[in-house]
Amino acid sequence: MADATAVHRKYLKAAVGALCLEKGYDSITKLAIETLTEMIQSYIGEIGRSSLSICELSGRSKPTFNDVRLALVEMGLNVDELNTNLPRTTKTLIPRPTVSRPFQQPKPLQSGTKEARPAYVPNYLPSFPDPHSYVKTLTYRKEADEYEQCREKYAAMRRDVETGLAKFLSKTSISEPIVKNCANPENYLLIVNEPATLPYLTALMPTAEDAIVPTKPDKASQDSEDSASEKPAQEPADNPFLKPPKRRKTTAKT
Repeated sequence: MADATAVHRKYLKAAVGALCLEKGYDSITKLAIETLTEMIQSYIGEIGRSSLSICELSGRSKPTFNDVRLALVEMGLNVDELNTNLPRTTKTLIPRPTVSRPFQQPKPLQSGTKEARPAYVPNYLPSFPDPHSYVKTLTYRKEADEYEQCREKYAAMRRDVETGLAKFLSKTSISEPIVKNCANPENYLLIVNEPATLPYLTALMPTAEDAIVPTKPDKASQDSEDSASEKPAQEPADNPFLKPPKRRKTTAKT
């Protein structure tokens, strides 16, 4: 109610300022405009109370034009003089007040669908909270365990490692641009092959495989291998690299 009264008083003050401007006043003090606004508000309130009293005396609940006319006459106002103020050329129009929308309480954030109350739970108990507050959810992504996805992931990782390693070598070692007439020749670098001073030295140096001394297989182990080779062959696998190796049969010369 206080907000509505403040809005009405604000527009009454604007109407008082417009009337003073029509009468030729350039400025007005705050005390004067507050006094005139209070007088007009009291005058309009008295007209409403008198019109309601006359309406109730007539046995009605809604005032009519005649009730307002009688109220103005009782307050000592000549009603016929009101028509002379209507056709004014210097009348100042006051814009209509904007309708403010009612404040809507924001709805709380809800995730998921709440479970219904079971039949054995009485109605006066609170309902279940949001499911995310008591249901266990995984916070990590499940790793792919399918063969195709693992192969694709492994191939992508290997490709990224090779690309990064090639870029690192092109920036740290001696390299030359392949395309020299482009805007960014650094994107197309070729690593320069540095020839060794003694290229034949690697062939003369022993390797780790040369240090392994081969051992002669025992007769028992050779017999077991021969018996294993005589067993019926298993079904061939789809992948040729997974097939069991075939041993070459050797015959002793007499």
